[in-house]
Amino acid sequence: MFLTPQPSPEQNAMRPEQPRQPSFSGVFEAGTGKQYNIGHVSGEHVHLGTDTHLLSHLPYAKGAAFNSREREHEPFCLDGTRVDILKTIAEWADTPTKSILWLNGWAGTGKSTIARTVAREFDTQSRLAASFFFSGVDEQNGGGAGQEADFFVTTVACQLANMDPGLKMKIEDVVRRYPLITTQTLSAQWRRLVLGPLVGFLEGYDGRPMVVVVDALDLGPEEKDVGLIVRLLGGISDASEGRVLVLLVARPDASVREAIGCVNHREVRLQDVPKAVIDADISLFVADEFEKIPKHVKKEIDWPWVMNISGIVADANGIFIWAEIACQHIRRARHRDIAADRKSKPQRELDRIYADVFNRSISREWDESQRVKHCSSVRSILGAIFLLQVPVSAGALSSFLRREDVESVLENFHSILDIPTDPIQVIRLHHPSLRKYLFDKERCGSSYFLVEEDYHRRLVQKCLTVMSEGLNEPQWAIPLPLGDQGKEGTEREMLHIPLELQYASCYWVYHAQHGKKKLLKEEKIGEMVNRFLQKYMLKWLSLLHVMGKVSMCVKMIERFESIVVGQSPVVTCLLDEARQFQSDHGSA
Repeated sequence: MFLTPQPSPEQNAMRPEQPRQPSFSGVFEAGTGKQYNIGHVSGEHVHLGTDTHLLSHLPYAKGAAFNSREREHEPFCLDGTRVDILKTIAEWADTPTKSILWLNGWAGTGKSTIARTVAREFDTQSRLAASFFFSGVDEQNGGGAGQEADFFVTTVACQLANMDPGLKMKIEDVVRRYPLITTQTLSAQWRRLVLGPLVGFLEGYDGRPMVVVVDALDLGPEEKDVGLIVRLLGGISDASEGRVLVLLVARPDASVREAIGCVNHREVRLQDVPKAVIDADISLFVADEFEKIPKHVKKEIDWPWVMNISGIVADANGIFIWAEIACQHIRRARHRDIAADRKSKPQRELDRIYADVFNRSISREWDESQRVKHCSSVRSILGAIFLLQVPVSAGALSSFLRREDVESVLENFHSILDIPTDPIQVIRLHHPSLRKYLFDKERCGSSYFLVEEDYHRRLVQKCLTVMSEGLNEPQWAIPLPLGDQGKEGTEREMLHIPLELQYASCYWVYHAQHGKKKLLKEEKIGEMVNRFLQKYMLKWLSLLHVMGKVSMCVKMIERFESIVVGQSPVVTCLLDEARQFQSDHGSA
């Protein structure tokens, strides 16, 4: 005897619903108490008669469509901007090689504006099957954050029904036969309300592919629903034999990257657009916004430091939302306080975005101790990224901090940091204002707040630990390369020096200087400094010579002496010895 394998829920979701025959009579309208004398019941199916209001039984997220009343004042791309991106999407929709295109972009880079523009264009071409913009659904309709996924399928179904009378009849028939459909799983809803009717409707269709546009998937559903929705969208093209495409617009958050990695897709990254192109687009946008400012307002605020296009473009640093908020504030200005507020208003909007990213990095399933531990890890890792004096890779940062959780913690911050998939490539800031975010309690809140001077002192300890461990290894008993002093270290020599040891050797004095307090008066750091200088000072100086940092060596000795002057006679003597060593073996 052989058992027939049962399909998974996802596989079932990809199959159009087959009609079933009724088994006995009986009539009612679920959830209302109204009784009817027509129709029939078959198992879970309640077959009603003709009802012109069947679709009103489906919950609809009123603010989800790109052209909803709630979104009437949200912008579209200005003519002449985003030209290459819009062209790329249009070409994909006409001649697709993959059925899903993921428009990937950091927070604040204008993804939703592009999505609205594309949806409008497809709607004009009668090719827009549906659009769902997360994070802006009418809360009175139950569409708050985390609940929007509950109305995703039914909203798409209602939009499909509005597209064609024949398709509307198919969807109404499903609602007629399954009045409890909205209580079922999203997979079952998708199979019955969307996939089945749409595939049947498209049989024999030979026009250009229809498109479903989904924006901000990273902001609306709970993490566990993100993967489900992506899987449902991924199956629609296969079931429709390529007649329906999906444009998915989202930040590169961990949940989205994990989910979309499981389906065949094409990726377009806004962060790969050259900065010169983005700045030119922002410049056009700002110039257009200034044209909208009433003349009497222009007279009041016409100062170079306010209405300076190049200045705003520079401040925006590639972030469209910064430029947009700045222009809104200038346009509404009625007094000279605009000069002081031109930057603060956009900054508050960016802080709101940052706060959302930080909050989403905390799992709802964690208890208080797990949340506290996570916040501490975030402070430690991001604080280092913000204060280290050279860009650092995730791998090097892990070695420097002596932490194994660097990559896992950073998984949650791809939307505000440029974190390469390759752990040996350096991490870069998405926007300069993020650098100071953790060091301003009013901006980031107490959970993530770091005192900058305190963290510099922590970095001093990290540097001393890295150097003490590294220079204690036998291979770092480095002889001074006489005759080559002051030259750049050879590639061969540099390859054998770990990156974290190179950084610690060059910048520990910098962090000591910015720690501000009397360094040697703090018991732990004072002991570490004394022990390091007594045991490893000559090895450290030799290492700097091998690295070709002779001039830096001289400056570091002088700078550190100014930091600890009068604090320790022992350290002063050691620095005198270091200066003499440098004089004997090096050149400034």
